[in-house]
Amino acid sequence: MAQDLIQTLPYTIAFAGKTYEFLALATDNAGNREVANLGVTLPDDGSGTNLGSLADVVRSSEPTPAPASPPNPNYKTNPLFTEAKAALPNTTNTASPSEFDSVLRPFKAIAFATEIQGSHANIAPLAIALLF
Repeated sequence: MAQDLIQTLPYTIAFAGKTYEFLALATDNAGNREVANLGVTLPDDGSGTNLGSLADVVRSSEPTPAPASPPNPNYKTNPLFTEAKAALPNTTNTASPSEFDSVLRPFKAIAFATEIQGSHANIAPLAIALLF
């Protein structure tokens, strides 16, 4: 009868001259349970996983995008791209020709790494850039 009381009441009735052991193990809402030492068998505490539920969100209106910022008149244009905007072709390098058909001035294209083999997983470089 004392065993039944221990499992069902929030307190324990103890008898003089007896030795008692108590074991407390933690269980969180996600269902993670602290493990007892080897050889200790415990009954299921009945707790289960409780991760909550999805929030019920109702959209009140369609989002309105912010208007685009006006161009900054003080923005300095990169001279390289200003020259490239003219769409003038640059000469090709005959010593190390690139795989590109044409290159715009002021840019240059040369081949400096060729015949790079792909892996057996069909992975290979698409381009290698050399920055001067």
